[in-house]
Amino acid sequence: MKKWLKAVAFVVALLAFALFVINPAYIKPSSSTARQIAESYMKKQTSVQQYEVTAAEFWYDDAHIQLMYNVKPTENGKEKWINNENEISEDGWVRGKTAFIRYYKIGNFYFTGLSLKFKLPTQFA
Repeated sequence: MKKWLKAVAFVVALLAFALFVINPAYIKPSSSTARQIAESYMKKQTSVQQYEVTAAEFWYDDAHIQLMYNVKPTENGKEKWINNENEISEDGWVRGKTAFIRYYKIGNFYFTGLSLKFKLPTQFA
């Protein structure tokens, strides 16, 4: 019986961590849920002045969203958004960014987790 209580306590602690420390974004599901999750993810980025989600689609594994976006970073956040594949244009935007956002669903709510960022292969750009 004590092992069962420890397991329940661990799950409760894990959910509390996810809900209060990570600060997830909750979204009620709808026909545009992938875009809503992507928009919520971008709103949480602290080094962004403006962003533009160009596409957001559920990935085949039912756990990720493929996000394509443009971003206008803050002065202090430029290094975070530039890599070997992207440059800042004259108007201050970094264009053609891609990320896979990990999302979790609990009941009727979605929240975002960690993601992988990379440039979309040229045959898909």
